Amino acid sequence: FGKILDFLRVKHLNSLGLCGEPSRPSVCEHKRDMFETVVRYYFPGESSTLFMGIESNVLMNEARKNSVYDATLVTIRNLGSHTDTGVYINTIVADLVSQGYAEVEVRNAVSYLANEGNIYSTIDENHLQFAE
Repeated sequence: FGKILDFLRVKHLNSLGLCGEPSRPSVCEHKRDMFETVVRYYFPGESSTLFMGIESNVLMNEARKNSVYDATLVTIRNLGSHTDTGVYINTIVADLVSQGYAEVEVRNAVSYLANEGNIYSTIDENHLQFAE
């Protein structure tokens, strides 16, 4: 957390014209995940690029997107394995929201996975099943 505070202090001094532009904090490879977690928590969304750069933020967003796709598939496969009617969309959303995903992420993942043919609707558009 100290590196973040130091960076912000120097960034402020730079805005006052008292010093040069600071470089982004460097972090040991074995502490990178913890650093990125702290940055994402305290500086959500685009503000995290201030510390990690655009390319790192794009990679994190891509990893998060793949993560919600995978979690959605696993949830539908697990909950749907006991029924032919499929899993109700709100059940999928509730399960994944309890795991820390946002509802909009889950609904977007369901839409994407349906378009890709990984899942399909059963008795209506709100009941989904894993495509084997």
